[in-house]
Amino acid sequence: MKLYKNLLILLLFILTISTNCFALTVGAAISLQNPLKEIARTYPGEISFVWGATGDIIKQINAGAPIDMLAALYDKKYRELQLKPVYIATNTLVLALSKKSPIRITSIEELNKVSLFSVGNPATVPLGEYGEQVLKHYKLYDSLKKKIIYCTNAAQVISYLTRGEVDGAFVYKTDFDKVKDNLIKVTDIDAKIHAPIIYAAGVTKVGADNREAEKFLHYLKSEKARSVFRRFGFGAIND
Repeated sequence: MKLYKNLLILLLFILTISTNCFALTVGAAISLQNPLKEIARTYPGEISFVWGATGDIIKQINAGAPIDMLAALYDKKYRELQLKPVYIATNTLVLALSKKSPIRITSIEELNKVSLFSVGNPATVPLGEYGEQVLKHYKLYDSLKKKIIYCTNAAQVISYLTRGEVDGAFVYKTDFDKVKDNLIKVTDIDAKIHAPIIYAAGVTKVGADNREAEKFLHYLKSEKARSVFRRFGFGAIND
């Protein structure tokens, strides 16, 4: 009986080690939360996610955090990691107003009418970089910078906007669609006036020896995964 118990304990230990060896940790941008959670539910493997702003996750990776894969916006900071990227989705920008704000405008040129405007922090949030590029294109940045509330991630931008804590904001189309009953769309932003909004997945140095990393990367390129991105309003690569 004692031998049986010892064998059972040993078997459970081996199974635990095996599970941990094949578990995958993905650092992912908050804006990808809905599609990646859905994709993970259909993937035949164990995945854990670390959610955050792209810049913050990259800082964790550079500090040696046990993150096997990065799935985030493919911006300058991502490129500096020198991962081999697999492009998985695209997005677009929307200029939106809060329904709780009394301010109403019909074009981006009227943005000076707002009292408070929210963008992501350009230092850590790609959404902030895109927003800053748009404001500078329309020569509005200098006149608006005292009205700007900088946010730590895209989710905080949309939260401030829906609660009416700011009058307007640049948000991702996918985020706008989730809460559009609380917002007013002013206009879609021309993609030609800011850097491309492309999401990529890549295996980190930590994940280089994890077979699950390459398997999940391959799964993200599948038609099954692409259909999930489309369902949540993203553009699927090769569409």
